[in-house]
Amino acid sequence: MWLKALANWDSNISWGSAALAYLYRQLDDVCRRAGENAGIGGAMVLLSIWSWERLPVGRPKEVGHHPWPVYNRNPLRQPTWTYKWDVVSEMTSDVDAMYLKYTNEFDAITPEQVEWEPYGCGDEFGIAPGFDINPKCLEEQSLWLMCCPLICNWAVEFHMPQRVMRQFGLFQCNPPVWKDTDKELHRLDRKRERKIKNWDHHHRRHVMDFLICVENARRTEWNSGRAHCPVAFNNYIHWFLCIL
Repeated sequence: MWLKALANWDSNISWGSAALAYLYRQLDDVCRRAGENAGIGGAMVLLSIWSWERLPVGRPKEVGHHPWPVYNRNPLRQPTWTYKWDVVSEMTSDVDAMYLKYTNEFDAITPEQVEWEPYGCGDEFGIAPGFDINPKCLEEQSLWLMCCPLICNWAVEFHMPQRVMRQFGLFQCNPPVWKDTDKELHRLDRKRERKIKNWDHHHRRHVMDFLICVENARRTEWNSGRAHCPVAFNNYIHWFLCIL
């Protein structure tokens, strides 16, 4: 279903937000399904790297990485952060036993065990261990804190960094600003809405919201927010656990 869009790679499609929208929708769907058919799709490598960088649970051991080709020293051919996990130790235990062990350890994890800023901070931010990272990874920092709709055909999910400001080294307000994620959007899927062919027109309100968010974000200083405060963050964690 992606072939038509991939035919023109330079068509100004926001592939990053599309990948996140699809992954978020898949995560939402699988959480509401049960049984053997509760599969999941999307950018599983992205989800794995996100988890391995932050959570000690289920994290494989880094073994290293293979030599990276030179590519005429073109910085745009340098690897992304994923290359850090190029070679990892394999887990060969029984899948059911591993799953049970993972869920038990995950339920017991504490905020102190989480690596909140895995990509570094300050002057050390974005410096990968042992290799030069692709500059594309840091090119659009101004957009990382956008509270905006993420769109991928029928799927519209919301990017809400105001809930996870600790991961950016910034002050976590308590409670975070409320954003209605529109439950009607979650009723849309490919099967029930097969007659809809022009999703950019169907979601035109969210498309316009996204474009406005991009324009506003590029006019805002990246480090203009308040710095992280441990006391405020602990208060947020307490509030969050109380509303679960």
